[in-house]
Amino acid sequence: ASLEEWEQAAIRYARATRDRPALVLVADLGHDISELNHLLTQQRSASALRRLTRVIAQMSGLMCLAFCILDDRPAFRGWARTARLAGNEIGDTATLSWILAQEAHGHYYSGDVLEAIEVARHARDIVSAPCAGAALAAALEARAQATLGRKRESRNALARAEDTLLHLDGDALIPSAFGYNEASFRFHE
Repeated sequence: ASLEEWEQAAIRYARATRDRPALVLVADLGHDISELNHLLTQQRSASALRRLTRVIAQMSGLMCLAFCILDDRPAFRGWARTARLAGNEIGDTATLSWILAQEAHGHYYSGDVLEAIEVARHARDIVSAPCAGAALAAALEARAQATLGRKRESRNALARAEDTLLHLDGDALIPSAFGYNEASFRFHE
């Protein structure tokens, strides 16, 4: 498959998180990640390696999300670590922010609310421009703060999520795991 096909596959998986069972996603993503790892061992240009690593980072983040849904904390943490490593390797803060937001999601749902807040703040702090990951991270921080009864902190984080959402456009608003839109915000609100 070409690089473009792999990038489109990641986008299709992100959309599929909305209606495909998590176990099916895990099996399909696992197969493709294995194939992508094999492709990384072949000689490629620096730009091609960067693009492949971004796809691996995205697919690993989707694995993190799937294992969060399956309530498999050890697998979620392992894939979060893999996604972070790949995200750091490519140096793309928007992708890394999205990965960290997925990790914060997992911590929140596994009951580690303080870690969810910490990771969500990190996801927000690493980006200089509005992106879907920062919006999601702020919304997750708001939920975590509310869980702890911290009304002011929750309202502040929710306001950051809404402000970030207002500055998103294009692919950042698509209804998929890679996007963040009005419906997502209202759910978190």
